[in-house]
Formats: sequence, structure tokens, C-alpha cells
Amino acid sequence: MNGKAMVAIIGVAAVVVGVMAAYNLSGVLGSSQGSQDTVGEEDEEEVWNTAGNFGVNRHAYKLGEDVFFAGRLAPDQQVLIRVASPEGRVVLERVYNGVDRELVKFYFKPDTNAHKGLYLKDQLVGEWMIWFDGIANDEIYFTMLDEFVPGAEKDIVDLPMPGSGRDAASAGMITVEQP
Repeated sequence: MNGKAMVAIIGVAAVVVGVMAAYNLSGVLGSSQGSQDTVGEEDEEEVWNTAGNFGVNRHAYKLGEDVFFAGRLAPDQQVLIRVASPEGRVVLERVYNGVDRELVKFYFKPDTNAHKGLYLKDQLVGEWMIWFDGIANDEIYFTMLDEFVPGAEKDIVDLPMPGSGRDAASAGMITVEQP
């Protein structure tokens, strides 16, 4: 078999795989069955948690795991997507326009972040909410468990809280060498 024929076969195979993946994702996000849709046979534990044409790839996550969000917009739709921590702190806002992008997808990882008011690991644990402004759609809820994925313990750490009397130096984060 010559090189051109091999390239053509590989190209056709890539298109078939892409079409199958798009069909599977559109089936999940366009379904009326809600949260019982599965993404694929290869990962039976990944059950999409959906509301309308939007969803996250699971109902529960461990600390350190990425949350995958995906959805579809009609060309005449514009939406503001907000994600809130269990305490109700908005930690993510994204605007999408159906004219520019029909398929909406992104990853995010709940983490401690002083700018967002999330200082303690315990603030991440519990029920999170995703809601939509600009379109009629129910909220999506998912749970962050009080368990770490391997290795995440070193990345998700408690941060010094303002006004707690612990600044970065007293918390052992900054060392000052004496002359």
C-alpha cells in the first residue's frame, strides 16, 4: 500500500471517530432523559448530570478533579453561565453567544483561591450550583466530596485568611534572612 492510500485511510478513520464522538455528545446534551444519559460505553461510571441542553460529566467529584461542562446553544441564544461554591460564592462567570459558538464546553477545577474568598479546603466540599442567565434552563447541581484524587493534597491547601492575624510571613510562607 502506498503512502497516499495510507494517509487517506487514516483521514477517513479520524472523520468516522469524530462523527461518532459528536453524535454521542449531541445525544447526551440533546436528550430529554435528563441525568440518566451516559457519555459512552467505555466509561460506564461517567453519567452526565444534565439540565436542558447543558450538563457536567458527573454528579460528584473528588477534590482536585476537573469538572467538564458542555452544552448547546441555538444561534439566537446568548447565555451567562455562573458557577457557585457551596457557600454561594460565584467562582466562575462565562458568556457565550450561539451565533459565535453552538457547542459550549470548558473545564474548571474547584480550588482554594483568596481572590474568590475560598480560603479553606472545607469551603469546597458540598453542593455546587451552575445557573444560567439569558435562557430558561434549570440549574445544575453537583457535589464535591471530602476526598482527594491522588496527589491533589499538595495542590489544594488552606490559605491564610485576611484579618486572622496570620500574614504570609507568620504562616511560614515567607522567610526573611537576617544579615
